[in-house]
Amino acid sequence: MFLDLSFQARAVKNLWVGGISSSISKEELEEEFKKFGKVDGIAFSRDQTSAYIDFDKLEDAISAHRALNGRVLGGQELCVDFQRSRGRAVCIH
Repeated sequence: MFLDLSFQARAVKNLWVGGISSSISKEELEEEFKKFGKVDGIAFSRDQTSAYIDFDKLEDAISAHRALNGRVLGGQELCVDFQRSRGRAVCIH
């Protein structure tokens, strides 16, 4: 049996962001995502290289995903994907 985990995540209001430079603060990251709509919350992972961004509206999360996935911020390429209920996101550029 072969399980293909490369499918795209369903669009939701919550984004997972990976590849965050250590030079980027929570406030700087929030400013980038607020350009697309109201952000309800941001939570960094323990290692501070990934975060979860919660938007108020689905349309805003979709816009941020399209615009910021693959964008260079703080010298590193961001990986932005819709949060999945299990496991971590898979970004393919």
